[in-house]
Amino acid sequence: MLLGALHLDSEVIRYVFRAAAGMRLEWSYSGPSVHVVLTYPNGDTNGPLAPSTVALPDTGLYVLALHGNTMADDADGPFVLRLKLLP
Repeated sequence: MLLGALHLDSEVIRYVFRAAAGMRLEWSYSGPSVHVVLTYPNGDTNGPLAPSTVALPDTGLYVLALHGNTMADDADGPFVLRLKLLP
């Protein structure tokens, strides 16, 4: 479980993790309105609203990024992010 806070004047919050090919990422988020983007080791992206369970096709570093949704009324405040790597 990761705790943090989004602010309208902040840029992007990124979480970097290593995974093996064939694993799955399961995640959930509670907090201000965000766009979630997953970047794969080869540079491809899945987003701006990545599904809550994502197959990870490659071995390497992945980046899950939270972008505050500046078009929403609730674009800042505390959040909880849960990440789980599954075989």
